Amino acid sequence: QTGDANGDCVFDINDVTYTQLYVLAVLLDNAPTLLSFQPRAMGPDLNGEINTADAYFLLRVNFRLLRFVTELTASVDAGCTLRVRLKALTKGDEPAPTAQTFVFVDLESPNANLYSAMQQASLTSGSTVSVSKNSGFNGGIWQMAGPSSETGVYLLTATGFYGSRVTLSLIQATTDMHGVGGDARTGPMLGSLNQPYAFPYALSVTLPLPSADVELVASNGYTGLMPLTSSCAAASTQAPTTRPATTNRVTTGGSGTTIAATTPRPGTSGPATTGRATTALATTLAPVLDRCVGKTTVASLSSCTCGNTCYECDLVDSFVRTCYTCKNANYLLNG
Repeated sequence: QTGDANGDCVFDINDVTYTQLYVLAVLLDNAPTLLSFQPRAMGPDLNGEINTADAYFLLRVNFRLLRFVTELTASVDAGCTLRVRLKALTKGDEPAPTAQTFVFVDLESPNANLYSAMQQASLTSGSTVSVSKNSGFNGGIWQMAGPSSETGVYLLTATGFYGSRVTLSLIQATTDMHGVGGDARTGPMLGSLNQPYAFPYALSVTLPLPSADVELVASNGYTGLMPLTSSCAAASTQAPTTRPATTNRVTTGGSGTTIAATTPRPGTSGPATTGRATTALATTLAPVLDRCVGKTTVASLSSCTCGNTCYECDLVDSFVRTCYTCKNANYLLNG
């Protein structure tokens, strides 16, 4: 299965622990030789590095808060049509539920013409996102189209795309069955975490979700996930389009990419979240998610409790989220 880091043929919390131990072994200069399948299993953010950010990513996939991204392809053909395709999978390699899974494509380039190239292109699958990146950036963000049936395949197609020297990154966001998202349910998939970054500018954008917008902040900039291969011979000759003034908040100081849910949309019941969860550029594993079995957590091996009636449960920020096994004669409401 995707994410099977320890080679036991299934993906579960043990693979999260295995990845954590491997990262620790690297720090201690005692890392084992990896088998051919393990780098991909332990690197779900696709940037070619294995670190605590990957362990945190796997942890969230295990609790169905993020999705595995597989079969990612992105290119511009000779006719100047941009095509991005990927498959989003939940734990167990099941297709991600379309109504609860949203994938955004970030395009960036040192070429100042990228903004006008994105404005001139025509999206035949996918949609534009009404966000403006901060000063220093030349690109923008589009949302991929989800499948009409539950196949997990997401597509973005743009004709007349003349951007050059473009890098692509992904941002995924999910919601629960009630349409509520949040910090732990949003994951940027960027390039190398090592500075200097290709785009060393403070980034702050707000992405639309059905119930509540989610803010993405990269305080010190970022590097794109992958270069966009292009066979398009035509180059954009128009002067760069003037970018609209941005009202997004710029966060400076510190390092790291953070995400924070903002106030719910009018008419929705999603709770506002004000906390921040350090993600892609984190240097330590944020103890946000874990599973409590009896009186001990699985990932961090610390003391815990699921309450008076529950024996095994999911913990989010130390709060009980989902009960899986009840105590004594109690039964789960939905089986």
